[in-house]
Amino acid sequence: WGDVSGRYEIIAYHYSRANEYWKAYEFYIRAAEKAARSLSCRDGLRLYELADENLSKMRENNLIDEREYLSKLFELKDGMDDLYHIVGNRDNQEKGTQELLKIADMTGEEELKARACIKSARYFNIVDESDRSRRLAERAYEISTKLKVDSMRFKAFQEIGVSYWLKGMGDEALRYFSQCLDIAEKNEFNEGIIDALLNMGLVYSMKGMYSEEIDNCLRALEIAEEIDALYKQIQILNNISAVYMDLGELDTAEDYLTKLLDMAKKTGVRIYEMLAVLNLGILNIERLSFDNVLENLENGLSIAMDLRSGMGIENAYMMMGNYYMDIGHYRRSEEYLNRAFEKSVEIGDKMTEGRVRILLTSLAISTSNWQGAEENIKKANTIAVESGIEHIELENCYNRSLMLLETCKYKDAIEMAHKTMELADAMGSHFHRVASRFIKAISLYNIKYDRDMQEELVKTASKILDESIKKPAQELRLNTLLLRYYYETGDSNSAKTLLGNLQNQISMVRDNISDLSIRQSFMSSYLVKKIVNISEELK
Repeated sequence: WGDVSGRYEIIAYHYSRANEYWKAYEFYIRAAEKAARSLSCRDGLRLYELADENLSKMRENNLIDEREYLSKLFELKDGMDDLYHIVGNRDNQEKGTQELLKIADMTGEEELKARACIKSARYFNIVDESDRSRRLAERAYEISTKLKVDSMRFKAFQEIGVSYWLKGMGDEALRYFSQCLDIAEKNEFNEGIIDALLNMGLVYSMKGMYSEEIDNCLRALEIAEEIDALYKQIQILNNISAVYMDLGELDTAEDYLTKLLDMAKKTGVRIYEMLAVLNLGILNIERLSFDNVLENLENGLSIAMDLRSGMGIENAYMMMGNYYMDIGHYRRSEEYLNRAFEKSVEIGDKMTEGRVRILLTSLAISTSNWQGAEENIKKANTIAVESGIEHIELENCYNRSLMLLETCKYKDAIEMAHKTMELADAMGSHFHRVASRFIKAISLYNIKYDRDMQEELVKTASKILDESIKKPAQELRLNTLLLRYYYETGDSNSAKTLLGNLQNQISMVRDNISDLSIRQSFMSSYLVKKIVNISEELK
């Protein structure tokens, strides 16, 4: 945890033994700050506790007046709160924020009150009480504006922005994060610039603006490496891995996730350890590599429960529901998706609630539960409209078009597929660009309309599929739609060629599953059944 911190501790120890409590306190604080800077969190907390002991001795021996004692105690508890936040000790973080509010009230100092409100706001955002967080952050903003302290205005805006982001209100969140960036750049707050860039990136991700998020992450990473900010580097690794996951660059995403997991374990930052193992699990689902996925997801869920992270718990449940759906274990998938839904409603996370509704719709389509699909589509649409989350609107349009195709409502399917296509083209979502064109082409064929348009749609979609779709799970879904088009239009040669490729892919996935029950479940899943049925018809 650093030679400098170690030397400071030795000096502090000797001052303490010589009853030089002031000097001991100062050097323990320096040692703790150095340890915290290198993310030696346990040592940092231990050193803060030693500083607290010497501060108490100063008070007992009348070496410090009460006002200065409270001011020093606030600074000490403030530093400890940051470390509890990093290691994910929510019990101590909750107690610590309450202590900070109490100490600030005892001093009567407005600046300390604002800082305490900001720390409490951060805590309540983490435990998914965003409305409560926003009220505290707004109070801090009022005080910091009156005192003209830009650093506190920045932090207040940041927590207000996060509270809106947690509610799925991307435009409102972006407005506050942009103001954070302006303040940080004006005052040359390097860590503030990093935070603002990362937070803006979260909104860009919500809106499907991936190139903007990558630019933000790379700029933030450059600054973080320059100032040797390890915790910020961990945050950036997490964010940039998520972008590459969304883009289908799975090898690049895995590289970043592996670095993230290694750094999070070494430094004891458990919340990012949780995110790394959960995302490694979902990455392997996208690869159709199902061994060890459940172990990763259960490990992530366990950490989320230890951290009392509502968002971590709901995401673990959602990913487990996704996993069980992809291997064809639909009853268990529904069980976990319902748990994720209940948790998202409990904490008011509209973004995840919408994503769960999308997955519940997919599950209903997979099991031909058309009433359930319709209900979830309507509810997801309400969330998309109220929250302005474009990605949920896109997924919802795609699911509706697929349901209409499966229920042979071809004219309605054409209309909805066209809407999906327009949204997907605008957002650059390659999967939906391809799927919407295949669905529209199949539907046009079934109403015997415009063969030239059908061929143009399939030609464009096939080109995007070959050039831009990189996730094996997405390839399987899209090629199953293309196989259906070839089969229904009577192009048996193309159908047989594609069928052979799909059968080889399915065989490879099956052979790489070591668990017999999972293997059997996968072979009875919705997509595999579709392919098998077409194979039988072609015979």
